[in-house]
Order: sequence, then C-alpha cells, then structure tokens
Amino acid sequence: ATQTRWKSFDELVLNFENPAQPAEVTTQNWQNAWAGAVGVERDFGPARTVRFGVMYEEDPANPAFSSPRVPGASRVWFAAGYSRDLSDRAELHLAASYTFTDTTPLNESAAYPENLFRGSVTGDTNIAGFVAGVGIDWRF
Repeated sequence: ATQTRWKSFDELVLNFENPAQPAEVTTQNWQNAWAGAVGVERDFGPARTVRFGVMYEEDPANPAFSSPRVPGASRVWFAAGYSRDLSDRAELHLAASYTFTDTTPLNESAAYPENLFRGSVTGDTNIAGFVAGVGIDWRF
C-alpha cells in the first residue's frame, strides 16, 4: 500500500515568452490518494520465473476541475512477467501490463475565469492502455 501526496498539485501553469500573452492556468486541486497492490512470483526450476500482480489506485482528481488535459480516474492494473536464464551470464525478461479506469465524467465550466476563452466542456473519459517490454540482463 502506498499513498501519493497529490494534495500539492493545485494547478498547471504555462508561461509564454511573449509578455503580452497571459499565462495558461488549469486548476487541479487534487487530493492525496491511496494505492494497493498484490503480486505472486513462482519459480519453475532454477532458470524460469513467472510473476503476476494486480494494483488498484484511487482517483486523486477533484471532480469539479477534471479536464481532458489531465483527467483523473481510479485505475486497475494487471501485470505479468516471465524471466528465463539464457546462460550463466544472460537472463531474458518479458513483461506486460494492462490498465483501465472507471468511466469518469468531465464537467469543466466556462464560469471559471481560466475557461473564459475556452468555454465549457462536458463528457466522459474512459482510459485503457497496454504496455509490453523485453529486457536482457548481461553479466560481465
């Protein structure tokens, strides 16, 4: 279990080199969030290892300021990995993870001063992603 201290993520500010152009501000006001994970690792002989894990991460975003730029949502991660000794000096690693989020509403209001020229946006976000990796440890 871990806690991420998002409470200090108050806003995103983009400053421009042109002094006549005002800064672009996006209010966030995130809260601290918890995450928990559990995993297992199983050796299949001296040269092969398989790993599986799952993680849940709590949504830190303030729903009043959720935006398409930085959408917040609770996330679930599934991960798996495989390692195999190729020789006394080399080990191969394969890994994959899949993450998905809850459907989260967006309701950014033009009433906020920072949205005066952007306008309002409403909708839902639903995010999913897959990552795969390959690595080799080579011992000299």
